[in-house]
Amino acid sequence: MGLPLSKPFPSSFAFLADEDVMEASFDKFMVTSDAYRNRIKRWEDERLTNPDIEKPKPSEMFEELLQAQLEFRLFNWDDYLEIKLSLPSEPIHTNGRWDAAHKQVLWESNLDDREQATRLPAFCYASWAAADATFQKNHFGSVILTGESLLEYCLWRASLNTKQAGQWEAMLAGLKADTSVVGSLDAFRFSDEPAATTAKEGGKDRLASDFPRELLKSALTKPTPAEAK
Repeated sequence: MGLPLSKPFPSSFAFLADEDVMEASFDKFMVTSDAYRNRIKRWEDERLTNPDIEKPKPSEMFEELLQAQLEFRLFNWDDYLEIKLSLPSEPIHTNGRWDAAHKQVLWESNLDDREQATRLPAFCYASWAAADATFQKNHFGSVILTGESLLEYCLWRASLNTKQAGQWEAMLAGLKADTSVVGSLDAFRFSDEPAATTAKEGGKDRLASDFPRELLKSALTKPTPAEAK
């Protein structure tokens, strides 16, 4: 306790020499604890149906707390995992449960389910993409990329180097909904992109810019829900 062995205990520690006094001091402390106050409240409720039940002693409350901490559970654990992830829209892929009312993905799991000894640790995943509606309407005339197609575009966009990203963004910035968007997409090439690459796909030479061009052109020509009816 930070006291040199060569010096006597201060008088404030004298109560430790008397077991009865020490117990009384501990009881005085316990009655001020939230745990004991909650226990007394339960006792008062129990007295409504059992008037003869004795008032719990502070020392008994301590024993209950100690037993709860040391209780050995062979097959049952209370450890429980609950994770909530707030999103702007429903995820495209997830192993959680989507709560549309709260716009959250919810994962729930018992962490120590011993029924399966080889069970893997809890694993949660979710992927989503939120469309910039204003940008798409200004440059394409409507929101053409959402959900899976928007996610694919985002993954492709993230793969570009700094130079390619700058060229691509400059081309997008020049697109206007009232001009030939398809023509601009067809004409676009990265500056370091050859007319044809050595990589072949399905017997056809592929360009690095082919994927976004085909994705956007397909989305542009896809009928809207109103037109599809």
